[in-house]
Amino acid sequence: MNRKRLGWKPIVLYVCAVLLMIYAIYMMFSIGTYIGQMVQASYISGFVQIAGTFMGYFAQSVSMYIVYAALLAAAGYIIDVLERGLPHKAQEEKQAVITTRSEADDNDENDDNDQPQTVSEETKTDDAE
Repeated sequence: MNRKRLGWKPIVLYVCAVLLMIYAIYMMFSIGTYIGQMVQASYISGFVQIAGTFMGYFAQSVSMYIVYAALLAAAGYIIDVLERGLPHKAQEEKQAVITTRSEADDNDENDDNDQPQTVSEETKTDDAE
């Protein structure tokens, strides 16, 4: 099965996800410089206060862009799979697993029929005791 080219919908979603990640990285640097300026101006001092301020700004302004980027990338992948089907590698692995399982089942059935089941002398004496 040949896969078609990537459609325009997933491309748009992937591009938007990349842009949001770039903006999130930019926001991290701007938060760092803003907190650095606050430390230089002595508005905040101490590692705990600096870390708390950074985490608060991070949670308010950066985390939502990271989550939105992940959601857009996941939506792009889902639309891609719905439009074009699974990638070749995944289909080949799935087929290999199915083939291996069916061959293993066939071998198990043949092994059970070919070999008579016997009980050894040691097993008989262990059961008797």
